[in-house]
Amino acid sequence: MKRTGPIDVQIDAQWSRWRSVTVPIAGHVSVEEHLLLERTMKISVAGFRSMPEFPFGRVIMLTIGEPRSDLTQLTQEIDFGIERANQEFAVLGLGD
Repeated sequence: MKRTGPIDVQIDAQWSRWRSVTVPIAGHVSVEEHLLLERTMKISVAGFRSMPEFPFGRVIMLTIGEPRSDLTQLTQEIDFGIERANQEFAVLGLGD
């Protein structure tokens, strides 16, 4: 799994301090991959709150519980989380 384009950060519709982040990815994310990816994002992304279970597929969505204006740093944290998840996928025989 890898990011295929820039992340999109929006103010959450219900909480003005929170941010909704959309990350385009190559390939399809299974339920199992989603669960592992969520765990790595909790470790890798500052302010991470949740990763909604929908939509599965070519995009992942994150909720960040604090304002983030550091788009470069946020992107690096997300990329690190994806790479870390890829390592776990390989060990478990998931993914590409």
